[in-house]
Amino acid sequence: MLKEIKDISFSMDWNSNYEDGLNAIAQNRHDVYLVDYHLGDKTGLELLQEVIKQGCRAPLILLTGQGDRRIDLDAIEIGAADYLDKNGINAGLLERSIRYSIERKKLILKLQDALDKIKDLKRPGAHLRQL
Repeated sequence: MLKEIKDISFSMDWNSNYEDGLNAIAQNRHDVYLVDYHLGDKTGLELLQEVIKQGCRAPLILLTGQGDRRIDLDAIEIGAADYLDKNGINAGLLERSIRYSIERKKLILKLQDALDKIKDLKRPGAHLRQL
């Protein structure tokens, strides 16, 4: 599907199990991560939880063939940028999800940085550092 998308070229690394995916995401080398729900003994939800706990800052999109609303809600609650049912996905929807997820994550990171600066300014003696 990624090859069908015009005007954008994608480079993709593929990992086929939970551990390899966990290690790849920990390297923080990608703009977005597409995570399958079925990862052997563990699930994509478990992977999402773990990498977010470890500080993953890139958007994570959960893909599943189940179309399960509970998985959808759990994924978003955990911190997924999006949830896509593989049975209803096409190149346009995938591209839009990736694009929106990356842009939304950039905005969230900018807001977080601004909040951190405000917190720094509230610390006692902060005004002295600004001189």
